[in-house]
Formats: sequence, structure tokens, C-alpha cells
Amino acid sequence: MLGIPPAGTPAICQVILKGTAAGQASSTCCPFVLSAPMDPSSVYNPPQPQCSQSIANSPFSLALEAVTTPFTLPSAPMGAIYSNFTFELDANGGCDASAVNACCNMAVDGVQITMSSSVVVVGTSVDGVARPSITSPLVGPGTSGVMQTVSVSGLGLASGINARPTTVVVTVRLPAGASTVPDACLRGAPTSPHVGLCSYSLVSAAAPDGSVSMCCPSGVTAAVAPTVPVTPAPGSCAPQLSVPLRTTTMMFSYLEGPLSDATSTRFMFMVHNNASACPERSYCQDICNWELFINPAFGGALTFESDMSNSNGVASTNGGSNASVVFQPPPPGGTVTYTVVVGKPDVTIEQLCNGQALGTQTGASCAAVLRSPVVFSTVLFGQSDVAIPTNPSPPSPATGFCASGLPLSSSCVRVFNATYNSPLSTTVLDFNVQNYGPSAAGGCIPDADVMRFQVTFVYL
Repeated sequence: MLGIPPAGTPAICQVILKGTAAGQASSTCCPFVLSAPMDPSSVYNPPQPQCSQSIANSPFSLALEAVTTPFTLPSAPMGAIYSNFTFELDANGGCDASAVNACCNMAVDGVQITMSSSVVVVGTSVDGVARPSITSPLVGPGTSGVMQTVSVSGLGLASGINARPTTVVVTVRLPAGASTVPDACLRGAPTSPHVGLCSYSLVSAAAPDGSVSMCCPSGVTAAVAPTVPVTPAPGSCAPQLSVPLRTTTMMFSYLEGPLSDATSTRFMFMVHNNASACPERSYCQDICNWELFINPAFGGALTFESDMSNSNGVASTNGGSNASVVFQPPPPGGTVTYTVVVGKPDVTIEQLCNGQALGTQTGASCAAVLRSPVVFSTVLFGQSDVAIPTNPSPPSPATGFCASGLPLSSSCVRVFNATYNSPLSTTVLDFNVQNYGPSAAGGCIPDADVMRFQVTFVYL
């Protein structure tokens, strides 16, 4: 029964059935309905069923990663001051599957964050891309007129072991002349050394059959101290604050490799100052240098190239057990490709890098650190992260699949070049396969049907 009803009000019961669908023993179903006794003397509209608010019943959680100290923008009105609240929505947490309203397989469509009505939300972004949001007054005891909800939808975030966290940035305008950031998530927006006690609720995506979801995991983020960017000395590049790369305008890519010939192996890296991502990112400073940790055994066998004018791109090299190469930065708003050349053939990225350089690489072969005057970010990567994959030598046929491979030209099969399209986040390749016509050597029989297979690359 949903609470104790007032006198004269029918009792309302929420009935939830837990079982499995016919022929789908592994699929759990929890249909629900509200039951109220008939009362012919009155018309009673039962309330909406209460969804599951326990964050433990889902694999999702929202954390406040960072809050920036007050800043201004060149394009902003005179005297306007802002702060960025950077949240990270994680989909890899544990989940209590024993609950009646278990939400372990839910997908998140949006997030609602409760904030004080005394702050003005001027923008939101998701993973560095501007995304519109809706602010609406929060109506309820003690909240009417003083609190508001900020809703960001269209996230489309599914749970899973390898699901990538999503970064949501809320930019608020502070009172004129503000020198500190108030806690924008508490009524009245009080000042405090630590801010960001934000209540939130995750909005479940609609079920395929259009039914109402019973999942709305909710929680409160832990407050953090606003980061105070220090004014670095001219020419210095020694930031002390570590932040996720996606909260900065710094970009890094293991571009191509390994490219091997008879005497050497080449690896290419691309670094970019993504100025166009500001102000959606929390930290909008250009790169002042970046560092790649290498295997000490290759220290004397490396040479370097770059597309910088009259420079190989190297600022300094460090030897010893934690050897590294420090590279010069790309120009403001620019991109530079750096090439590391090993004086040996058939070297892998795992051999080039020092997998123990940082002690916290959790199995990643390589580590790089990108620095701005204010913050630094660590990038962990390996061969699976290369943008343009290559092989140091032709691969052998797969055992058990093709014991003795032959050139395609010796067969009757023909593979047409792929056609493709490239939306913003994916590239789709379409391949057509068919037999050669009668004119082919060996008297191949033409096939009127064309087999088609498709490969989709998703850019994470």
C-alpha cells in the first residue's frame, strides 16, 4: 500500500509482478499496476507509481569532477562572470539485481540536476559539444521559488563494462563582482570552501514498447574545492593540477604505426590545441609541452621528426629507468604531427613504451602527459587505440580458418572497392562481393547476386 490514506480516501496499492517471458528464461519482466478499491461515491485519480530511486539498483552514478573559479569570456557582456560545474556520468558501477525494481539493464536518456534559483544557467555541454538544456522551477515543500532543475536529455547512455563515461558541463553566471564560487546546488547559493552538493536524478530512456520505466536512480554529488588557476611564471610549464583530458582543450592521438622497413620503425602522434571547444570545456589553456614515456632500452636508438618548421619537435630527453621525451607544443589553435623513429625494424608500440612508467597504467602499454600552464592530463593508450592501423609484417593465415592462403586474383571472387559515408561519430563502409564474369581465367561462373557486408567504425 502506498502510504496510509486520509480518512475517506480509498487505499492505493502498487502491484508488481516479477517473472520471465515465455521462451525467454533469461529475460526478467516486472509489469506493474496500481490497484484501488471502487468507491462509487467519489472520483479518485491515483498518483503515478513511484519509480526506483536507489542508485544501487542501477550501474550508473553521477560525480562532480571539478568546479572552476570565476572567469570571464572575451565575448561576454561587460562584468559578466562565470563558473563551470563539470560532472561525469559513469555507467560501469555495481548493480543490485535482487531488487524488485532492478535497473541493471536500463539506458539513460537524460539527467536532472537540482540547482539554486539564484544562479543563472547560461549553457550546457555533453562531452565538449554544446547541448541545449531546460530549466524549470522545482515545486515542493521548501523548494518553490528557490530551487530549479536543469535537465539535459538525449544522452543515449547504455550500461556495460566498457561503456565510456559521459562528461556534462553546466556553465552558470555568477553575481557581478563575485570573487568566489557559491554552492550553486544549495538554496540561496551559500559560499563555502567546498561546493557542489548537487541532488540529481537520472531519466530512463523509454522502453521499446513505450511503457513507463520504473527506474529513476537518484543521488547527491560530493562537494569539491573550486580549482584556482595560478598565474604561471613566463615560460614555465609545471602545472600541479591533474584533470581529465576531456575537460580541457588539449587533444592527443596515436595517429599511425608501426610503419616498418628493413632498418627502422616509425610511430606518429598528433597533438592539437582545440580552441573551438572553449568555453564548453573547463580548462581552455593551450598546450605548453607534452611528454611520452619510452622504454629505456631504446633511448639511444631514437630519432625524431615533426612538421614544425626547422625543428624535430623535441624539447628535451630524459634517461634512466623512467626515460621520456618532452616535445615542444603546437602553436595556439594549431596541430602538429610528431614522428618517433626507432633504429630497428618490426618494433611494436608495446616495446617502444614503458608500461610501468606511472605505476597506475592498469595494463595500458603507453603513457603520455599533456600540459598547459594550469593543468595536466594523462593519456593511457596502446595499439588498439591507433587511428590508422598498420602491421610491421604481413600477417600469417589464421590457423584453422585458412591453412594455406592464396592471392584473391587466383579465385573467382571479386571484392569491389568500398563505398562509405562519414557522419559526425561514425564511418560506415559497404563492401560488395561477387564472382568474376565468364571472361575470367578458369571459366568462373557469374553470380547474379551480390553479397554485401558492412563495417561500422565508431569514434569514441
